[in-house]
Amino acid sequence: MACLLALAGGASPSAAQDDGGNDAPDAAVSANDADTPLDDSAAATGTPVSGEEAVPPDETELSPEEELSAAMAATAGASGVKEWKPAKAGELDENGRIPTAAFAGMSAFIDASISPDGSRFAFISLREGKVVIVIADAVTREMITSIDVGSVANFGWYRWAGDDRILFSNTRRVFAFFYFFPETKLRVFDISSGKTHLVGFEEQGLEGDDVLYVDRAGDYVILSLNRKLGEEPDVYRFPLDGTGEDGAVMVQKSIKGIDEWWADSAGTVRLGMRFLGRTRANFYYRSSSEEEFRRVARIRRDTKEEVDSWDVIGLRPGSDIGYAVVENAAGRRILTEFDFSTGETGAVVYENPDWDVDSVSIAHDGRALGASYTDDEYKTHWLDPGLAKTEKQLRAALGDGAISIQSHSDSGRLLVRHGSAADPGVLYIFRPETKQLDTIAELRPDLDWKQLAGPSAISYTARDGTPIRGYLTLPRGREPKNLPLIILPHGGPYG
Repeated sequence: MACLLALAGGASPSAAQDDGGNDAPDAAVSANDADTPLDDSAAATGTPVSGEEAVPPDETELSPEEELSAAMAATAGASGVKEWKPAKAGELDENGRIPTAAFAGMSAFIDASISPDGSRFAFISLREGKVVIVIADAVTREMITSIDVGSVANFGWYRWAGDDRILFSNTRRVFAFFYFFPETKLRVFDISSGKTHLVGFEEQGLEGDDVLYVDRAGDYVILSLNRKLGEEPDVYRFPLDGTGEDGAVMVQKSIKGIDEWWADSAGTVRLGMRFLGRTRANFYYRSSSEEEFRRVARIRRDTKEEVDSWDVIGLRPGSDIGYAVVENAAGRRILTEFDFSTGETGAVVYENPDWDVDSVSIAHDGRALGASYTDDEYKTHWLDPGLAKTEKQLRAALGDGAISIQSHSDSGRLLVRHGSAADPGVLYIFRPETKQLDTIAELRPDLDWKQLAGPSAISYTARDGTPIRGYLTLPRGREPKNLPLIILPHGGPYG
């Protein structure tokens, strides 16, 4: 049980939630674009502070974590994505407070993602009710191009397809069988040509964006879809060069009754599911493309434990073992190995003694990189040693607050978010080859975090002995004594 407690008399708290994100190199990191320059010439030119150059006056050798922290503290102000800057910091009202309307705003940098080679990054921004995908250079942070992908209501998702293409999904409502149904279409935007093409058939069923696999080079996708409404889906390989359905190749013909397909991390279709009424489902599996599908499990769809086991994670070529997030004997959700050939869970990969596993970060080759959970903030336990070391260095550099590696590339470049419950945060790009941490943007520049009051976690025991976790927000500039108390039970409102 948790509750929020606010002692009135100061600025309102704001909430910021972080999201979790291939192998990072064993490099110390320095930074660009923070607060106060240590060396004016380096700060003015954006010159990285290398491990060899960042020597304190007493010539004492620093550890990588200390070096990173010193370098980050030594560098100069935020620059942001050139030609695509969010609004300037908002003004205070007549009472010297942040206007209430500012808390209802949204970040101009949503769902940021870095390309596989780390040369570019993309993010979503809203412009007059339209969703715009902005693509920028990872070094210069200059905008390369943008894609208008339609209204908020008609946009589904986007992702990188190689380094030069963006896949995105649109949805609309269509009338069929006396009902309105959502229909999805998949499209690809080619950054070099600036052209957008349909991926799929001109005439097909309702679900057109069920992507099973994206080629790492961005040449093709594996897509599950049916040609006519009501039919079981086939699986096709579609090129992303604009040839559309003329280049489509069927890689898995539909099997009677199978409604969903999954592919492994190399693009081979390995798993299918058949719905049996409203409460049951059968799973059909094969270890390789040379084998026939066989039924390996029948589950109850209304039983959470059975459904969770078959939340397909990390199916890899040459192996029957992937991952599952399941409940242990204590009722906590943990990450375990999972044998798709038998439907049985295996060894524990990660469990937190106090908190549920919320999500799992998976590499493009199917390896589990990290498991995320939420205690007083969203955190990731990195299973990958390189990412674990890099996050430790980032934490030393950026100081207090929540660190979130939001997206990672094959080159080791990362998109990193740093913020707190009283600071909407800053989005950075980390470049290990130059040991730099560059600012992309303040996520909510209209909210001055220095005006906000931060909550602190507290624990106490109720009269019946129940331990209760709570969060206390004290007003800024007031002595914590004889203040009115506002209690928001069960987590309170979310902002």
